[in-house]
Amino acid sequence: MKNKNMSHNLGSMRVIYNQKDADPRVELESIADDEGVNDLILHDIEKRLKKGSSKYGGQITLGDKRNWLKEAYEEILDALVYMTIALFKLLRNGKKN
Repeated sequence: MKNKNMSHNLGSMRVIYNQKDADPRVELESIADDEGVNDLILHDIEKRLKKGSSKYGGQITLGDKRNWLKEAYEEILDALVYMTIALFKLLRNGKKN
């Protein structure tokens, strides 16, 4: 994987993903309130669905025999590891919030 920044704009919010350390940073350019956040989340979900469709050769179907509870459990465990590492990195750098 290359060390490349990917970004997308949605309204007045820009999210940058640095693939080197997988640490998303949100730049709030001129946002007065939380409007647009749901659109950003929906955009990211749509991107993930497209990526999965491309990777696995099609959309998720009800006939898919994977154990979805096990899949979700494993993804949550992964997310906990990633969030813990991100927190430790913030604490190591003296940022407590």
